[in-house]
Amino acid sequence: NGPALIERCYRAWKQNQQITLEFKTEDGLTIEAPIVASRWAEVDEGDVLMLWLAMEEVEFEIDPGFGSGIDLDDFSDPLDDDDFDDSDLDLGI
Repeated sequence: NGPALIERCYRAWKQNQQITLEFKTEDGLTIEAPIVASRWAEVDEGDVLMLWLAMEEVEFEIDPGFGSGIDLDDFSDPLDDDDFDDSDLDLGI
């Protein structure tokens, strides 16, 4: 649930807490990485969740498995988004 994850990220960041993504590598190792930015968008092909992670230099490849029909270059840089107003977020606090 992309919108729920975005909301959890903003709640954590507002309280100066870290939120992490846990995932497995191809060889079965579990890695945790801090999420430093997040964005969710609706596109014709479906929903897209974009996460920016703070990663140590580790050699691995992540295959999200949603196909090649979505061009991530179609999305603007969230740091350049003048239309974003965090007062529109319902953080429940």
